[in-house]
Amino acid sequence: DTGTTAKFFWSASTERLSIGTSNPNTTLDITTASNDNGFLLNVIGTAPNYMFDVRDDGVSKFRIDSSGRLLLGTSTEGSIDADDLTISGDNRVGMTIRSANSGSSRIYFSDGTSGAAEYVGYIIFDHLDNHMRFGTAASEAMRIDSNGNVGIDFTPKNMTANVTSSLNVGSGTVFQ
Repeated sequence: DTGTTAKFFWSASTERLSIGTSNPNTTLDITTASNDNGFLLNVIGTAPNYMFDVRDDGVSKFRIDSSGRLLLGTSTEGSIDADDLTISGDNRVGMTIRSANSGSSRIYFSDGTSGAAEYVGYIIFDHLDNHMRFGTAASEAMRIDSNGNVGIDFTPKNMTANVTSSLNVGSGTVFQ
């Protein structure tokens, strides 16, 4: 490049590499012309505390922090009991799990790495007939069919609900 703006820069004094700026802020700094967009690979503090950050107009859009947490739309992790994936945004914030119309979308809760321990709890949406299943102890515990019928501890033929204590429905109706 014969222009006056550095496109690829090595700072020998700070041992930092940059693309798009002659003043790297971190070990590897890839920046666009606005200085707020691009990729940022950072080492913070005295002990290694690595992070991968993608920013737009100075706002973190995607970050993997030193603990391996994935942060989308934020640079701040969620609650300590559920901080491995944090999604943040304005107004409507959500997540989409997409599969083929003859497939299923799944969320598994695991306490092991093999066998039934990999899906000891689960939520499955079956797109073929649009029903949702909830599982506990690696077995289906409840199903909601496409008509909104709820089956608890059922065989698919009869969709009956078994209530072992009491069930409150609406405004005070109690079934025992």
